Formats: sequence, structure tokens, C-alpha cells
Amino acid sequence: MAIAGILGAALSVASPIFGGFLGAKEKKSQKKQAKANAALAFQRAEQIRKATSQTQVQQTKQGQRDLGGIEAELGASGMRMGEGVGADIIAEQKSQIELENMQIGEEGIIQAGQAQSEGAAYLQQARYYQRQARNSILTGFLGAGSSLGSMLPMPSPAPSSFSTTGTTKPLSWNTTSSYITPNSYSPYKSNVSTLYKGVKSY
Repeated sequence: MAIAGILGAALSVASPIFGGFLGAKEKKSQKKQAKANAALAFQRAEQIRKATSQTQVQQTKQGQRDLGGIEAELGASGMRMGEGVGADIIAEQKSQIELENMQIGEEGIIQAGQAQSEGAAYLQQARYYQRQARNSILTGFLGAGSSLGSMLPMPSPAPSSFSTTGTTKPLSWNTTSSYITPNSYSPYKSNVSTLYKGVKSY
């Protein structure tokens, strides 16, 4: 029975700590996944920016080729390109090239911004899981401390300072009582403090 009691007491103290570390392990795994998702989102944003820039360059080159073909057709028809209808056609084509280029850039900015925001949200999630992991360990140690504290002996009733004759007697403490003295409490406090230090380094 004595061995069973000791094992039960040890289990009641160790279980909260084990549960705390187990919960922290799960939260750290979730944090790792959130950081990986954030990295992918930031990478996608950078790829969108590069792809947008390349598309703009290609669009500009294609627009210049189209413009050259229009100029050749106008020249073959005998129309002057520097004035009148010819000049208007050339100006319209140039404006169309610039407009398409701007639209491509704006779409790229929007898509890259969405990916960037997604990555920032994942990073915020990772920080949340990190705090949860630390809280899980702290809760485990606090639970172990509570279980250990419940096993300590209860203090005996305080001695009376009055006699039946009504005369006051000086207080005297029973040296055999089970009061917790500072010296008897120090080992328990030291052990819990040592365990708690693991929280900050986890």
C-alpha cells in the first residue's frame, strides 16, 4: 500500500508535466507548419512580381512590333505618319501599348499583395502557436506544483494563549506540530523553481 501510494503521488506530479510537454510538442509542430506556409506565400509573391515584370517587357516588345507594322502599312499607302490621320493612328497605338502595360502591372501588384498578406498571416499564426507551446509547459508545471502542494501535511491548530483562570500565558509553540517552517518549505520551492526554468528555455 505504501509503494502504491508513492507511485500514485509520483504519477499525480509527473502527469501534468508530461501533458504540458506533449501539448507543447503539438503546438510547435503547428508553428513549424505555419512558418512553412508563410515561406511559400512570400515565395509566391516574389514569383508573381518577377512574372509580372517579364510579362510587361514582352507586352512592350510585342506592342512595338505591332506599331512597326502599322507604320509600314501607312507608309505603303502613301499616308504621312507625322500629321493628320496617320499621326492619330500612331498615337492611339502607343497609348494602347502603355495602357495594357499598366493593367498588367496593376494585376501583378494585387496578386503579389494578396500573397504577401497571406504570408504575414501565417507568421502571426506561428507566433501564436509559439506562445501556446510555452503556456502549455507552464500550465503543466503549475499543475504539478498544485499536486505536490496538496500532499504536504496540514498545519495543526494554533495553541491557545489563555488559561481557564483568565490569566494570560505567553504563547508557546508545539515543537512536534506539523507546521511548515521556512526551512522545510525551501526544498519544495527550490525544486519547483528549477522545473519552471525550463519554460523560458523551451
